[in-house]
Amino acid sequence: SRWFVTTVTFIRDGRLPKIDGNGDAGALVKVVYPEPGLVFEGNLIGTPEFQHNEYWVFLTAGARFFIIKVPNSKPINISFADYNLRRAQAKTTYVLRLQEGRQASAKQPSNMSGSQYALEKLKEGNLWYFQKEYKKAIDCYKIAAQEDNADAQYNLGLIYQEGEGVDQDYEEAISWYREAAEQGHRDAQCNLAYCYSQRRKDEDKAAYWYRKAAEQGDAMAQYNLGRSYYNGWGVTQDYTEAAMWMQKAAEQGHSGAQQLLAELYEKGEGVGKDLEKALMWYRKAAEQGNEYAKEKVETWPNW
Repeated sequence: SRWFVTTVTFIRDGRLPKIDGNGDAGALVKVVYPEPGLVFEGNLIGTPEFQHNEYWVFLTAGARFFIIKVPNSKPINISFADYNLRRAQAKTTYVLRLQEGRQASAKQPSNMSGSQYALEKLKEGNLWYFQKEYKKAIDCYKIAAQEDNADAQYNLGLIYQEGEGVDQDYEEAISWYREAAEQGHRDAQCNLAYCYSQRRKDEDKAAYWYRKAAEQGDAMAQYNLGRSYYNGWGVTQDYTEAAMWMQKAAEQGHSGAQQLLAELYEKGEGVGKDLEKALMWYRKAAEQGNEYAKEKVETWPNW
């Protein structure tokens, strides 16, 4: 038999109880399936729970895909991009319904467009990747990347940056990240900026790509762009701009941004000095395990 996903819906939910090892809120995926026996692989937080004909699977925020292994059936690769969802969002619940039956599976490139074939090779590459068959994953990703599939290009960048199945090669990673970034891939833009900053020491290009990702709502990019403005890295130093980008990242739950925004309010840099707001943001960061923020909260009001 063959099981496949029929529907995917999602809702915002600020009450999720699971956080990852860094203290960041995760995402919840509810997989509707009638009995125990499913196995899940990916960036999981804790152990999936089965209750009332559905599994509760917690993922780290930012996860791009995960795998469902169904007994006596082929594994199901769930890529958020397939549902116009770039990646799993923090404090969001996704509902997937599985149905048994046959689903069209195109294996002959002559019967599909280049973009469809690229998507199939991307999915195949993801399956190999989770099985740690990195060379097979790379082969699939490169086929998809040649068809301008930005997710495949981004995945190749990650593999070369981390040295998974290949020698670690930041220049190769930068090359693939740039391919995806120029197509507007937000995660690739952020990682490309990081590589420019940390490997090439080119803060101008780093700030450029951080801005591209930040404008698309990436909290990490917003945080790093804020730091760039605060320190004058690749841009003219501007505390007001720094505070604006820190605010955007902090509101998305980025603990580092919450801490730095609190410091700005404490010092009155880029914003009016406001110790009450400083305390509020320190508390938010402390709730996520930020040790410096915890110390600031504990020593209030003796700053």
